[in-house]
Amino acid sequence: MVASLSQVHPALTATLVQTQVIMVIVGELIFLGGRLSRGIVLGGLLGLLGFVVLQEPWRGSWQGPVWWGALWALVAAACFSTMLLVTKAVIQRVDIFGLNMLRLWLAALILGCWPGALEGALAFSPWLWLLALLAGLAGPTLGRLHLMLAVRHISASQAKLITLSTPAFALVMGWLAFADWPTSSQLLGGGIILAGVALPLWELWRRHRQSLVVDLAAVDGVQADAEGR
Repeated sequence: MVASLSQVHPALTATLVQTQVIMVIVGELIFLGGRLSRGIVLGGLLGLLGFVVLQEPWRGSWQGPVWWGALWALVAAACFSTMLLVTKAVIQRVDIFGLNMLRLWLAALILGCWPGALEGALAFSPWLWLLALLAGLAGPTLGRLHLMLAVRHISASQAKLITLSTPAFALVMGWLAFADWPTSSQLLGGGIILAGVALPLWELWRRHRQSLVVDLAAVDGVQADAEGR
């Protein structure tokens, strides 16, 4: 992802990375035996469209090796997708806290072996260390743990689609914390993203409601039979 950011506009990188929602939907269908539903497919396409509208990648400057930067962004998307699909495949058999701790330590070890990475980190100011600590707590720790808990109960596609709502929440938080009023394209994009997220959630609610009605009808039938006897 860093390689992509160094070669193309950040808006293009951010948009291409979010294609992981489509990769997760297709990957879950092929490798995990998942089922496609209209809510998931339409929600994924709407969410991706909303992200494009919000980021406005066409407004960036296109100087330099655009195609290589786009390729690196897609590789990053594939990596994130693979991580979520593997998590879904093993989530019922692992301890999520131990697994997340091991993942973070291995990532730190691998990145620490990169030339100059350790020296650069040691040169950080205390303020930068604090910001890094907060970012690590919010994202790789709490964020990842909650995502792992989510895929214990819902599909990887549904979980990934719901996480697309992050920019919409960021717009609200930016307005509340910094009085940074979003632009019209950001508002429109955020609304489209939320619509895409709402589709599978509504589908889940409808299925749960239908199953609840069936269960209640079965209970009423059993009680009627018991009273008839």
